[in-house]
Amino acid sequence: NSKNISIESLSFDYYRPTVSEFKVIQTTNKFAKIEVHPDSKYKIIDNKLIWLGEGWEHPAHSLWQMFDHENQTMARKSMQVDKMNFSEIEKNKILIKFTDNPGFVKGMVYQNRNTFRDYAAVFMNRSKNIIWKNVNIHFMHGMGVVSQFCENITFDALQVKPKENSGRTCAAWADILHFSGCKGTILIKNSFLSAANDDAVNVHGTHLRIVETLSDKKIKVRFMHPQTYGFKAFQAGDSIEFIRASSLLPFSKNKIVAANLINSKEMELVLNETIPKNIKAKDVIENTTWTPDVTILNTKITHIPTRGILLSTRGKIRVENNEFLKTQMSAVLISDDANSWFESGYVKDVTFKNNKFIDCGEPVINIHPENSEVVKGFFVHKNILMSNNEFKLKNNRILSVKSTDNILFEKNTIYLKKEMGLKDLMHFESSQNINMKENTIKD
Repeated sequence: NSKNISIESLSFDYYRPTVSEFKVIQTTNKFAKIEVHPDSKYKIIDNKLIWLGEGWEHPAHSLWQMFDHENQTMARKSMQVDKMNFSEIEKNKILIKFTDNPGFVKGMVYQNRNTFRDYAAVFMNRSKNIIWKNVNIHFMHGMGVVSQFCENITFDALQVKPKENSGRTCAAWADILHFSGCKGTILIKNSFLSAANDDAVNVHGTHLRIVETLSDKKIKVRFMHPQTYGFKAFQAGDSIEFIRASSLLPFSKNKIVAANLINSKEMELVLNETIPKNIKAKDVIENTTWTPDVTILNTKITHIPTRGILLSTRGKIRVENNEFLKTQMSAVLISDDANSWFESGYVKDVTFKNNKFIDCGEPVINIHPENSEVVKGFFVHKNILMSNNEFKLKNNRILSVKSTDNILFEKNTIYLKKEMGLKDLMHFESSQNINMKENTIKD
């Protein structure tokens, strides 16, 4: 409930980051010798590695990340810790024994963390007109910078990366910038987003499932994902759409008269007009008032183990003059779902222009709503323009598109090692009005 906040010229770091790191200095099929970063405190009890922090400790977990200095890539890796035997050789040097090498490679840096999501590094809630400018984040714990039901947020010259000469490779415990149920304008420009344990940018709303019709103008809805609940997802005056869970298509509109959070998982909503009679099991509603416009400009995204940006908003989206470097998964994901993460919603005005996509996971741009039903003549997403971008491919898939209407792919340059035609680099499913023109393929 704050407004007109400016946060400028700060640097933010941890004395003891909650992501621990070590480098492999020798490895065989039966053992690995590692050098633990001095900032990553630990103890070994009964041949088990336990990470120590300021008021916390936890055993090593099976979810790891591997940073390759030579190739400048970050990737997730699952390795079972209970099959490893740890012993200290000297301070910050450890011998790990195993029956078979689970994935340790000489020269690689490995990151390890407690995956329990306990809080956000920065939390902005029900606030508006917030500017972050010239801020350096060298490490942050938790879900990153989380903006929930906020309006008009700007990040200008945000630098997220380990401090120079720190020897560390991780700057963010999970996502970097996470926007849930915002409106107005989200502007990210002139920034450097790197070294995370999850996505660089995620913008979405939340689908709540309709679980009971209480009267002709009153319904009960429920948060469905176990990590998303406990906040007022609707308030009086908000507009909503009823969304079919199977097709992700809207089938009715309404407006909230009153909203009551009756427990951490459920809300009762009083609506302005009569509730539709054709609600099916698992159908959801989306808050359409809180859907922002998003602009991402002149920003570099690198050392990301998952996706560069996730965009799920019906507002105007502009992604221009950015560089996506070696994201492990797709550089861009446009999703929308009502059965897994319950992150809404559909897009209807998207432009990607003058961006560079270099050796990213493929498909580089993935437009993938999670609908299980296709309704003839209707599409989840629409109006996506990709123009004057450069794609340097690792393999052979630029674009994958599902349930989308009106796609323009023009004047892009594709650098490809194989001799392939443009149509071979793309996959379309249940989509229409696809226009490709004036694109160039180079080796």
